[in-house]
Amino acid sequence: MAVTDTDIIFYQSSDAGSTGGAPSVTEIVDSVTNNLWADISDAERIAGFTVYRKWFFTNEHATDAMVAPVAWIESPPTGVTESLAVGFDDADDDEAAISGNMTAWTANAVLAAVSDGTDTRSLTIRGVNNAGVPVEVNLVLTGNVEVATATQFSKVYAVMADSPSATRTVTIRQGPGGTARATRATNRVSSFLWLTVTSKATGIQFTDLAAGASHGVWDRLVASAGISAQRPADSIIGVEEA
Repeated sequence: MAVTDTDIIFYQSSDAGSTGGAPSVTEIVDSVTNNLWADISDAERIAGFTVYRKWFFTNEHATDAMVAPVAWIESPPTGVTESLAVGFDDADDDEAAISGNMTAWTANAVLAAVSDGTDTRSLTIRGVNNAGVPVEVNLVLTGNVEVATATQFSKVYAVMADSPSATRTVTIRQGPGGTARATRATNRVSSFLWLTVTSKATGIQFTDLAAGASHGVWDRLVASAGISAQRPADSIIGVEEA
């Protein structure tokens, strides 16, 4: 039996207020007020604000995988700009304001990575290859010697190291010696790209989601100062198989 809508369950992340980390057991129930975002105060509305949440969609089908799921903003909230990004099922993926520093690939290219010193950590790269297929690729750092994937990417959504480092900074480049697309700071494990995707055709493409597994999504709301008396309306997120 194939995966259906009722098999896909949404969960908050484990950090307080669903602001990062691994999945929690707190379900995000559809059509419930404040099920993810808190009310916006008058002070925030007047001054402007940027707020972040991280959530997960989980395939709770007993056996079947969700094939190439896509996530997008089906109905953007009123008065604010909403963006999505790829998150990881990892407790250390917990700082959106710092880690959301990636810029977009401009052409098909391999991903090159280099650390600023001794570093043998493994990187997990999520994106879309040059054939338009969502992929997850691993790459092992060799310190300050640049290394590159065999896979060419048309899009790179996110890169995560298998552990944080208190001393090492990693630079992600579009091609060997190419344009720097992200910098992973000390004590951080991930870098990711914010996307304002308002249709399934332009949505974030994920690899197949096995039964019992989860994909993480970062979510950001940005409002300019003085949005009058307007309050953001509901945000509707779409997640479907390709």
